[in-house]
Amino acid sequence: MHEVKSYQMFLYRLEDNLSKITSVERRISMKEGNGLNAANEKRLLKELIEKQTLIVRKLIDDLGIQVEDRGDEERNRIAKRILKALS
Repeated sequence: MHEVKSYQMFLYRLEDNLSKITSVERRISMKEGNGLNAANEKRLLKELIEKQTLIVRKLIDDLGIQVEDRGDEERNRIAKRILKALS
């Protein structure tokens, strides 16, 4: 039961951060569309993406998903896809 709550918290953090990323992307688009400088928003977006990457990597570690040449191919494929998406 504790593990389920722990993963629910990870999912909440991922969803919350993704919502923030989407909001900042919209602000960047609006500012650039109006010819304004969006440097602060771009910096914030970079920080949010880095935070999202850390959350996902922590989740991968906690789930015990290893990116290896041997072992459970399904888990390896999932982990490789996640890490590729993060880079």
